[in-house]
Amino acid sequence: MKVGFTAHFVMLAFASVFVVSSGSAIFLSRLMAHRTIHHDAQEVTQFVQGFAPEPVLLDYFTQPRNRAAHAAAIAPFLDRIAAMPGVIHVNVYDAFRTVLWSTKPEMIGKVLPINEELDEAFEGEVAVESSLLDASNYLKPEHLYLQEHDKNFVETYVPIWRSDRSQVIGVIELYREPHALFAMTRALIRGVWASALVGGMFLFVALYWLARRADAVIRAQQQQLIETETLVAVGEMASAVAHSIRNPLASIRSSAELTQEIANGEARTVTAEIIHQVDRIAAWITQLLVYSQPATPKITRVNVVRTIDRAVADFKPELDKHGIVVRTRLDSDLPLANGDEGVLGQVFNTLISNAIDAMPTGGSLDIVAQREPQQTRVQVTLTDTGQGIAPEQLERLFVPFNTTKKSGLGVGLPLVRRVLARLGGTIDVDSARGAGTTVRLSLSVG
Repeated sequence: MKVGFTAHFVMLAFASVFVVSSGSAIFLSRLMAHRTIHHDAQEVTQFVQGFAPEPVLLDYFTQPRNRAAHAAAIAPFLDRIAAMPGVIHVNVYDAFRTVLWSTKPEMIGKVLPINEELDEAFEGEVAVESSLLDASNYLKPEHLYLQEHDKNFVETYVPIWRSDRSQVIGVIELYREPHALFAMTRALIRGVWASALVGGMFLFVALYWLARRADAVIRAQQQQLIETETLVAVGEMASAVAHSIRNPLASIRSSAELTQEIANGEARTVTAEIIHQVDRIAAWITQLLVYSQPATPKITRVNVVRTIDRAVADFKPELDKHGIVVRTRLDSDLPLANGDEGVLGQVFNTLISNAIDAMPTGGSLDIVAQREPQQTRVQVTLTDTGQGIAPEQLERLFVPFNTTKKSGLGVGLPLVRRVLARLGGTIDVDSARGAGTTVRLSLSVG
């Protein structure tokens, strides 16, 4: 996975979630506003048509010559409509779009030639217009008479049918201010947007976590694949070279030992150094073989305190030579850890050897072994006062064949981590240049 993949995925995921959430919120908000406003309009229509006096309305709309005579009969009906809760204005139209009656007397007699909702009502449909359905600032001639009111009203066009519903003979237009309806609709819309926001944020966080998780898994798999390929090459090389090198090394060491027995003074010192370097080369070969073909450890119950004491005793001459003081604090009641005593001994040998290399002119090494607070693991901490490790080197500390030493193969700590992983343990390293190094081991217990 490329380095920039996560960033690109995050931007793409954010854009996708934003578009989907916003689109869903807009759609649901409009749908909710449309349903609530039209449902309210249907109720108003049923109310108006329910108590409309059909014979009087029929005469009023279809007999223009006698309309004045019928006006008195229809007046109670129109007054009752005008007195409905929330009604701020009423217009009554005949089939020619002429205003026959209005709560604004100056509107009477006017003809509205262009009105889509009025045309829709004369086709027999209940027409509705509202600022919640169309946020644009629409303007109609009759709106000039409503300037004292805000634009938060609902226009409902109620068709008036003949009794046999064969023809629409008139339309009653009601302007209403249903404050409760508007408040409820806006609250529902806010709820839709809040839900879309919370849902979008949750989806984005989930996608981001999945991307980071997938990125980490793929990187780990890539690293493991590289390490495996490297181990295959190292195993083949180590197996081919080890036997060829060990025999000459054995001859060199035997000759050096024989010379040391008969030599005196400086010659003995030189032969001792030869033996030491031969042993180092032999140890490197062994380490290569162990790392490239690690045997599966035999899990038993290991006394951690005894294993640490043995490792410190083995390195005592080397520690004294470099002037390193070892301070141990090992809890005597530690439970037995899961592991292999020989393998764990190799782990502590590697860590103590690294500490010695980090303190060539002396220092101190503190080793603490104690039970973790959860009472399910043993924690061993090794802290030295050495040179420390630079941040860029710390990041590659467990990469095979990457070493901070002037001499070495760079497989010590990677081998320690692999061994601990097989034993159910972990290793963590904290260090800074000039501030020493702390290594924490966590070992499982039975």
